[in-house]
Amino acid sequence: MKKSSSRRACHKGLSSWVRCWCSPRRWPWAVFPFTERLVLANINAGVLYIMAITSMGVYGVVVAGWASNSKYAFLGALRSSAQIVSYEIAMGFALVGVLMCAAEP
Repeated sequence: MKKSSSRRACHKGLSSWVRCWCSPRRWPWAVFPFTERLVLANINAGVLYIMAITSMGVYGVVVAGWASNSKYAFLGALRSSAQIVSYEIAMGFALVGVLMCAAEP
C-alpha cells in the first residue's frame, strides 16, 4: 500500500479542497458573472485578467521540462511554450476585434 504524502496533523478535507479549488485554473471564474447580481470580483479589466491568468500555463510547461533534467525534454518544453504563446497572441488579437465592435459609442 502506498504511503500517504500528507502530514498527520493537517486537516485532510481542507487540504484536498485547497489543492483542487485554489489552483490557477479556477481563478478566471472570479470575474464571470453568475447572475445579474452575483459576481465574485467586480473588476473593470475582467477580460485582461482572464487573458493573464489563462496564460500562466506556460510556466508549468517550462518548469516541467526543466525539472526532468534532460536537455531534450527541456527543448521540447520550450517549443511547446512558444506554441502556446503564439496561439495566445492570435486569440488576444481576435478578442480585441470583438471588444472594439462591442464597445459602447
